[in-house]
Amino acid sequence: MRLFLSCEIPQEIADYVHELAKQLPGDAKYTIPHNIDLTIKFLGDTQDNKLDEIKQKLSEMKFKSFRAMLNGIGVFTEDFIRVVWTGLTPSEKFEELHVMADDALKGLFPKEKRFQAHLTIARVKYVEDKQKFIDAIKKINVEPKTFTVDKLTLFESKLSPKGATHTPVLELKAQI
Repeated sequence: MRLFLSCEIPQEIADYVHELAKQLPGDAKYTIPHNIDLTIKFLGDTQDNKLDEIKQKLSEMKFKSFRAMLNGIGVFTEDFIRVVWTGLTPSEKFEELHVMADDALKGLFPKEKRFQAHLTIARVKYVEDKQKFIDAIKKINVEPKTFTVDKLTLFESKLSPKGATHTPVLELKAQI
């Protein structure tokens, strides 16, 4: 099974982000609104017999809820554009969740070297004029929409030609 730990995004925020993607120049493949999330840790293909241990270790994570806000739009590298994202603040709160997940799953999964809080809004196969593309996305105004992060969800992701289907496996609620 293919697993990832994520912060779910409220539907109204996901719908807004999807509308942002429609402003992108060229031929981009938009993220389906119900699949827009902030991946805290991608576990990847995992043996079914490890699921109970993963759930038990993640259940030991203790975190507080916090308010988050959309923050800008960008790409990971301007030389090789593949992913267009919108950022999130406070990024340090998401980084803390990522470190907690890495620590909780120590020995089961390797620690990730890099983490950046973001929502993938589209994927791009080819950009002919990179500078023109970058200039165009810089003109997209991202409203500072806010939402509460009060739970994490471990999802199973099944890939198909129609796209990914995400099924919740475990929910972790913030402590008050």
